[in-house]
Amino acid sequence: MPGIDIHTHAFPDNVADRAVRKLSGMGDWRAIGDGTVDGLIASMDAADLDMAVVCPVATKAGQWKGILKWAKKVRKHHGERLLPLGSLHPKDAAPARAVAKMAEAELPGLKLHPFYQDFCIDDDRVRPLLDAAIEHDLLVVLHCGHDIGFENDPIPDRAGPARIAAVLREQPDLRLLCTHMGGWKMWDDVERTLVGMDVTLETSFCLNHMPPDQMLRMIRRHGVERVCFGTDWPWNDQQAEESALAQIGLDDSELRKLMTSSAARLLKLYE
Repeated sequence: MPGIDIHTHAFPDNVADRAVRKLSGMGDWRAIGDGTVDGLIASMDAADLDMAVVCPVATKAGQWKGILKWAKKVRKHHGERLLPLGSLHPKDAAPARAVAKMAEAELPGLKLHPFYQDFCIDDDRVRPLLDAAIEHDLLVVLHCGHDIGFENDPIPDRAGPARIAAVLREQPDLRLLCTHMGGWKMWDDVERTLVGMDVTLETSFCLNHMPPDQMLRMIRRHGVERVCFGTDWPWNDQQAEESALAQIGLDDSELRKLMTSSAARLLKLYE
């Protein structure tokens, strides 16, 4: 089915193999793709997907500049298929300037990952970064819940539903996409805390990890227009994820919204 994958990863060709091998070694999960832009587009073609959002992560201060440069290159050569995000580390000294540069480059948003970037979403040091995203109307894509590569992390709820809900109450204008249906392996808490709030969820790493009836219930309670299709490629097969989503009980209209219009509206591909 034609659609948009709102959560994928790709790397520059010269580092893709090394990056995928390193990340695969951090948890009990192996990539099914090579992590390159060409590999992602080939996977999209096989799955009949129109577009994908590419989500880089700045793992140290200052890295946002290199990510922005690469994102511009991807946008220039593959902008009809790929929408790369920026990323910023909470230790960056001038978040407002960095986010302004991302907005100037017409990136749709930025990606944050509390485990790889060592923060909690409700930390005071993160607030200026989120304020800058609000100022420039950029989407923030946040890894939510536990992480398969950080099973023994001392702060397992770095981006847990309760922390996210608190941030949304303090910064209600934040345009936030919560990955992994709002919190990987914290879905009972997501149902109690986030479902119904003004936040968007996406499906990656959930279709084979949470009960299908719970996923269907959450989508319908939250509103299918606020849930997007995501795969976390190259860690999951896009075509297989599409097939799995089609089996949970959504009707055709709901499935079309989740696969396309929810993401298109969030990304402001149309008003």
